[in-house]
Amino acid sequence: MRQYRRVHVALVVMILMLGAALRVSMLARDVRFHPDEALYATYARSMALHGNWLLRDVTVPLDKPPLGLSLTALGFMLTGVSEFSGRWPTVFISLIGMAAGYGLARRVYDTRTALVVLAMLALSPFDVAFAATLFHDPALTLWLILTAWGLASGQWRLAGISAALSLWTKQSAIQFLPIFVLIGLSGARSTWSWRMARRLIVRFGVPLALGIGLLAAWSAARAASVDFWSLGVINPGALRLIRSDEVLTRLWRWIDLLGYAVGVAPSLLLAVVALIQARGRSEPPAMDLTTAVIALGVIGTLMLYWLLAYNTYDRYLQPLIVLVVCLVARGLRRLPTAVTLVVIVLMLSVTWQAIHSMIGVGVAAETAQGIDRLAARIRTLPHEALIHQYWVDWELGYYLGDPASEALPMLVYQPSPEALARFVCTQTSRTHYLSLPREVAPRWLSILHAEHIALTALLDEQFVLYAVTCTVGVDR
Repeated sequence: MRQYRRVHVALVVMILMLGAALRVSMLARDVRFHPDEALYATYARSMALHGNWLLRDVTVPLDKPPLGLSLTALGFMLTGVSEFSGRWPTVFISLIGMAAGYGLARRVYDTRTALVVLAMLALSPFDVAFAATLFHDPALTLWLILTAWGLASGQWRLAGISAALSLWTKQSAIQFLPIFVLIGLSGARSTWSWRMARRLIVRFGVPLALGIGLLAAWSAARAASVDFWSLGVINPGALRLIRSDEVLTRLWRWIDLLGYAVGVAPSLLLAVVALIQARGRSEPPAMDLTTAVIALGVIGTLMLYWLLAYNTYDRYLQPLIVLVVCLVARGLRRLPTAVTLVVIVLMLSVTWQAIHSMIGVGVAAETAQGIDRLAARIRTLPHEALIHQYWVDWELGYYLGDPASEALPMLVYQPSPEALARFVCTQTSRTHYLSLPREVAPRWLSILHAEHIALTALLDEQFVLYAVTCTVGVDR
């Protein structure tokens, strides 16, 4: 038995080191910030450099809780403002989340299943792809896992604190917390009584209520015209039932994305094996109950994402990854060990693709490439110039630099080339420039020429930059 434990500990350490190496390697990629990452980095830079922890007077109204942004700000404070500094805290969080997933699986299942969960999380292309990003979903997932683990292991205060931190990280914690709470309770393997239930409510509920109260106080202290809770609901737009022509495309999109949790979508079928009951009398019934709860949580969330017109953003699935891995690992537990080895070997090639940004998950290598050169070119322009832009303001907002520390040209959003033409020809005393993504430039240039706007190319790469002049002397 002692020898077995030593081997188990050695395997756990080796897998954690492998997972850490894969995640740290993602920091070496030469990849610019995704537009959402750039916006988060801009908020975090203001927090780190100017102590703007309430995020008042921000250019883009805030629609996120502060914890994820604060973690990025911590990276900036410790290692300077850079892409590396913004991303390394998430790598650290992802590694802890991997270990927490192992701890949860060991608590609700057994050590062998937990070891498979750890190995699959370490290699999960989905988890690896999001490890070195500024997205808040890995941190949200960590708090959710700790909530379930705390409830399952009797650490109820820790569970309450973790649940509160999940709400401080992302509003979507509201939809995931019930799932993870039920997982934790189903895996507790305790004989419940009214006395225990009351104790749980106090020890779990008080930290959670205190955390919610503090978050509400932080929001009130900001005194924003619209609070981040409201904007979190408004910005995605009103949800609707999907149309008939969206049924198959959306279903395949979500299944394809979820397949990257375990390498490829066909491996998800192994989760079905986990739902087969009555494998043997030696296993506690709580294991099958926990499996059922996990399966209902995953299926229910996928149905919600599928049938309501949510944006099909890959990161929305992050909290489900550990649950899917647990189901697959549970299914593999019922099959010969050789099948487990085959599945893990098959994951390796997809994990390699994830490291090289060759899968459609995470931040692609070509995302915003050249935005730093565009920003550098704009910085050479007079600071009183107006930079008209279309869909590049979040990226430029970060890469141009900190407007509170130096004078920078003003960014002006233009919804259409016609609107730009009217603006330029009524503001002839100002110096005007136009920045666009290259793929939309031909249509804009064609319309602007017809609107008597002269354009001089200053940069022609993935992002273009033009000097803009009105060629007529009358108001338009």
